[in-house]
Amino acid sequence: MFTGNLEDLKRDIELLYSLGVEKKAKQILDDAGIVDTDGDGIRELDGQNINLRYISYENRLLNDFADAHAQYLAEIGIGVVPEYGSSDDQWSKLAALDYDFNNNNWITVGTGDPLAYMANWATDTSYCAYSNPDYDKLYEELKGEMDPEKRKDLIFQMQQILVDDAAVLIDGYYNSSMIYSKKVGSAHIHTADYYWLSTEITPAE
Repeated sequence: MFTGNLEDLKRDIELLYSLGVEKKAKQILDDAGIVDTDGDGIRELDGQNINLRYISYENRLLNDFADAHAQYLAEIGIGVVPEYGSSDDQWSKLAALDYDFNNNNWITVGTGDPLAYMANWATDTSYCAYSNPDYDKLYEELKGEMDPEKRKDLIFQMQQILVDDAAVLIDGYYNSSMIYSKKVGSAHIHTADYYWLSTEITPAE
């Protein structure tokens, strides 16, 4: 899990290198016969260079994160073709399953409970064609479970399945600040990502 700035991303990638992740990745590809036969630095699959399309858009450093991912993949011989456009382009290609990687910034838990967010990976409500029967079973349990501790346990299990299946890569969680004068009262950052100007904000005097 990467934090929300490029320096921390660089640090985390360096940590992965120190743990031997790059070497392990290369070994897995080599053992599978996915190698670079012509010396151009990109491995081939079925006689074709592996060049993965990465869809992204300029919002909260998403393109910078995509560039960092591409650099890491290049180190193990995987090519990346960036396609950086608008958020509308990104969403249209996401909905059409027209991508290899798709970078997204999304409000995920505006209510403080991730049920609606976790629905994105349930087979019947998935937007990215992901499907795992074990995940679906836990999701159905989550929909009917009211006990907070049991809900937490189910959510942790669901998250672990997504991690194990490499369904998503979390770039980070952004820190936000709100600056206001002493003349403003009741200005708070809620769990929602934005819409900070609300009816709660009033003159302090």
